[in-house]
Amino acid sequence: MLPAVVACVITVLLCVYVHLTVLRTLNDYVLPRFQRHSRTAVGTMVVVSLFGHLLEIWLFSIAILVVGSMSSSQFAEELQLDGFDAFYYSAVSYTSMGAEPLHESSLRILTAIEALTGLILITWTASFIFLVMQQTWEARRSGHH
Repeated sequence: MLPAVVACVITVLLCVYVHLTVLRTLNDYVLPRFQRHSRTAVGTMVVVSLFGHLLEIWLFSIAILVVGSMSSSQFAEELQLDGFDAFYYSAVSYTSMGAEPLHESSLRILTAIEALTGLILITWTASFIFLVMQQTWEARRSGHH
């Protein structure tokens, strides 16, 4: 269980760092370059944010593979995860869609933390993009570019 807790802490910290970096980069470098083109700015933010989320899912899939490899041999018999399967399992966990539950307790805790992290980071992205849209479109409506 300790490896799963350590993996959770490290992975959550990495994901928050990645997410903050992506949003800060979008705000500081992308948005100012596209102020006259609000559609391009918002579209770029959505695409870059998606790549950020995919990177975060990939980080969790690595954690799943690492924790799974340190789990009992029962895990190996229960669910054979290769890289793509781990990524898919991570994606459905991150998006809170839910996947087939794992019986290995260390992976269940990692999955639960990933779902919570994904929920927070996805809503953070949505809030950020909403605020940008609100600001850029309001400025455009009022004639300020």
